Amino acid sequence: MKKHQTLIALKPVFAPAGILAVSAAIAIAIIFPSLQAFAGSLQYTGSSSYVNPIVTCGYAYNGWSIDEIDTNTCDDFTCDASNNGRGCQIITETGTVPSGSIGCDNSTGCAGGGMYDHVCRVDSYTCVHQTCTPNSSCAANTCNTGTCSDSCGNVYAGTKDCSVPCTASNSCGQSNSGTMVNGVCSASAPANPAGYGNSCSSGANSCGMVNYGSIQCNGTCSASTPSNSLCPTQPTCVSYQGQSCSASNSCGNQTNYGTYQCNGSCSASTPSDSSCPAAPSPSVSCTASATSVSVGGSVTYSANPADGASSPYTWTAGDGGSYGSASTATRTFSTAGTYAMNVRGTNTSTSYCPNVTVTSAAGGWCTSATPALSITAGATRVKMGQSTTISWSASGVNGQNASCTVTGPGVAWTSAVSASPSCSVPSSSSSATITGQSTYTLTCGSQSKSVTVNVIPNFTEF
Repeated sequence: MKKHQTLIALKPVFAPAGILAVSAAIAIAIIFPSLQAFAGSLQYTGSSSYVNPIVTCGYAYNGWSIDEIDTNTCDDFTCDASNNGRGCQIITETGTVPSGSIGCDNSTGCAGGGMYDHVCRVDSYTCVHQTCTPNSSCAANTCNTGTCSDSCGNVYAGTKDCSVPCTASNSCGQSNSGTMVNGVCSASAPANPAGYGNSCSSGANSCGMVNYGSIQCNGTCSASTPSNSLCPTQPTCVSYQGQSCSASNSCGNQTNYGTYQCNGSCSASTPSDSSCPAAPSPSVSCTASATSVSVGGSVTYSANPADGASSPYTWTAGDGGSYGSASTATRTFSTAGTYAMNVRGTNTSTSYCPNVTVTSAAGGWCTSATPALSITAGATRVKMGQSTTISWSASGVNGQNASCTVTGPGVAWTSAVSASPSCSVPSSSSSATITGQSTYTLTCGSQSKSVTVNVIPNFTEF
């Protein structure tokens, strides 16, 4: 609510001799209300105060005795249409009144004659009221089966006849009937004819040209056949026009025959490929570089793809071992026996390789020789990230079908032991990158030997 207020300041009046003067300012609010509410209500407009007056018994302030001020004119004030715009006040004390002295609410008579500091607060209110004019115009737009209300809260019965006939039509003028309900037709438009609005083409002219349009309500196409005048001038025909020609499907088991046309094309249509035999499924076969080797020997298996077989391949030994995904796989045999291998392509079934027979080498096996194992590092102290070469050899290894292994960070090696009289494994080496203290161990049967490579500390100068 928008409010306008004017503050009027009252100056002090001096009392007779012996009486102290009082200076104060009284703010009186004059309110000009905006009539926006329909029900009467008191609206708070602000407050003013007697500022720190020094009061003595019987002192008159600007012609008013403080004990004559009505402290609550709002108690018996009725905010109705007759009091619209009128105000009332509530006056309260904001200090303590000494016993026997005058307070803001004139509750104590002029007795005691004491002098004191005190503040009287004045809160102002104004009455806002507006008369509402009834308005029944909403009834004309409300069905006679319902009600409506105006802004005053008055309720009116609807007078509109909602049974008025109405129709709802589709794009082709076909319609359904219904009645009006609250200004809306109860009928729904029927669906357009099947195909209405779909794309279509006209008949072709003499040179095959067509126009495009859409299906109409009667099911015809809106496009008309182009004029023959739009056709290009007939070209000179090829010299072999009329000669025999043929067209075959992709597998060549069916052929249609015709003649060459003016433009050099054959009038025969190409037969369907439905009669062609099904393409063979992708497959892979396997070959082995040898089917019989001695203990310690190796065999390389090769995958032979056909009919679209694709890699990578999966190589699996008969004992469950995996041998990579390349087109070849190599296996070294450390004990005698018969060994199987199979291969499978990405899009093929499993194919089995020829079995390999592994026989014992001639000369027998060492049974009493003393094993001699050696494993060394090219450098046993390196900086972090540097490489060193790990070398090893073994001889006099006991046990038939024995093998030796080397393990350690970055190195994994296994070899079969050759037969008597050497009973050894070939000398080998491998480069290893050192990232921390690393130990490499050569193990042959129950015998083993190790070498450790340490990392040189890296100091930073301050």
